[in-house]
Amino acid sequence: MKKSKLHLKQTQNIYTRSNAYKKLLYRQTHQLPLRLAFVDIDSTMVGDIPDQHNARKLIEQKGYVLCFITSRTVELVMSWKNRKKSSPTVKNRPKAKLKKNNQNKLIIVDPLKLPIMSDLIDPLIIAATTGVELLVQQKNGGYQYDTIWQQQLKRFGTETAWRNYCFKLIQTFNKIFPNSATSCLPVENIKNYTCGKTSIAPPSYRIQIQFTSWKTKELFKKWLLKQTIFKCKPDWIEESNITQNNYSLYLIPTNINKQTAADQVIHQLAIALNISKTTFELLFIGDSMSDINMGFYAGQRAKTTFLLVGGSHLTTHLFSNTLPVPTYKALKKISRLLQPAQKKGWYTFQQRRQQRTVIVGDIAFPNKIGPQSILALLKNID
Repeated sequence: MKKSKLHLKQTQNIYTRSNAYKKLLYRQTHQLPLRLAFVDIDSTMVGDIPDQHNARKLIEQKGYVLCFITSRTVELVMSWKNRKKSSPTVKNRPKAKLKKNNQNKLIIVDPLKLPIMSDLIDPLIIAATTGVELLVQQKNGGYQYDTIWQQQLKRFGTETAWRNYCFKLIQTFNKIFPNSATSCLPVENIKNYTCGKTSIAPPSYRIQIQFTSWKTKELFKKWLLKQTIFKCKPDWIEESNITQNNYSLYLIPTNINKQTAADQVIHQLAIALNISKTTFELLFIGDSMSDINMGFYAGQRAKTTFLLVGGSHLTTHLFSNTLPVPTYKALKKISRLLQPAQKKGWYTFQQRRQQRTVIVGDIAFPNKIGPQSILALLKNID
């Protein structure tokens, strides 16, 4: 995409005026490692409250600039205090409904007020909605959008127009294959938010669709690849969990995902600091297929570590000789390139000219789930 000088300047200012830049500049001045951590939230950081708190605290104490890179929408990872000082687009998003009233309906509440969420908000950088929304915390408070990232989204039309295109796709598929009906989750209907049935309004530039079987989901993907009549045809991100018989996809704009969002942050911070991207020490942590793609392929040629957290449903499939479903063939390709290291559960992943350390939490840290496995890893980092 051709970037205008204005958007380049705006984005550079957003990063040079950020708390992330401030922290990295201090470490650069004192000749300390320049560290970035990209951490998923659900099934990764979520756990017992003390474990969440200690994992967050230790990540930051180890000198990492923390980026929560999550499927959660921005209002779920930002306190109201920061929201008030943020971009108008952030303030225009409806507030999250996180608590039930006496009528069992969800009502609006500040995430900071909930102990289960207070350690999962206000990182230095937010990559929300599976990489769609990219925001940087400013020195004077609040968050500002990465303007170059926002311009990429505008290629696909307005948010409303893009969602309508996707709904037309789904409707067309259901007409052609009536026995393979596909449905959107309740969160995709604003009426469910208004009446207190869902916590958030429909996400920006992302639609989650549910399938009755793996076969139906694969049929939809093959059909979508053949479509040429719809403007701005979306890409998909795998969100299935076959151990729970959950077959779903995110529809999302092409080349917008966790991997590309992480690479954008790395690129812009390197420009701000006037350094090579390979100078950074990168830590990726997650549990799902979108995290796998980020953890193995983002941050090329930098010193990189990826933790597949304890409890991930993908651990079994990563080392399975008989993969039950086609999508997990991607894991088989990865597993062939994993070379065991000296520690149990630690591996070296090498492809072409890039190499990284991979830790499989369930093997390296048995019986430690989510944030517990993060804490166990961080104890091995000076």
